Amino acid sequence: ANHPELAQPAAADRIVPWFVVRQLPAGIAGVVIAGVFAAAMSSLDSSMNSVATAYVSDFHRRFSAAATDAQCLTIAKIVTVAVGVAGTGIALWMAQVDIQYLFDYFNTLLGLVGGSLTGVFLLAALTRRGSSAGALVGWAVGAAATIATALCTDVTFYLYAAIGCLTCLAVGYGVSLLQPDAKSVAGLHIHDLKKKAHA
Repeated sequence: ANHPELAQPAAADRIVPWFVVRQLPAGIAGVVIAGVFAAAMSSLDSSMNSVATAYVSDFHRRFSAAATDAQCLTIAKIVTVAVGVAGTGIALWMAQVDIQYLFDYFNTLLGLVGGSLTGVFLLAALTRRGSSAGALVGWAVGAAATIATALCTDVTFYLYAAIGCLTCLAVGYGVSLLQPDAKSVAGLHIHDLKKKAHA
């Protein structure tokens, strides 16, 4: 009530940058902004590196077995640039469209995409019967369940990731049980890793 001008930002996402620019001294504001950019870069560069590594390891090397390390490095650089350009384009687009709360929008997308992927990881790490078919079917069903929840219910977006993860884990494990236990996961399971750590 004493400072009505502080209520000017219409969106909650703008409060912190507005406060830094309007209320902090020039030197302190610069340090805070530099820190924010540094924190963002530390997250973005690791994500871009992970995407490039996953593409080269899981796709390029699988379909181009004769590719040399130098060729794979070149492909990884191209993928990194492509991901960076795509991310910049999406950020510019999101700045132009009418999104009330970017943080909520980001968490919604993260829940829709990340929940099922987390389920795939847990299926591999926590179960000895997890299979590739189970992971694929579990991921697809988990993603579909999350999207259906988002479109057809009023459930908060904070639960999207949990719904996708648990659905993927349950369906993936069920499908894996229907298949013969063809591959050994000795040494890869989380309990085996614990035994090695305590040995």
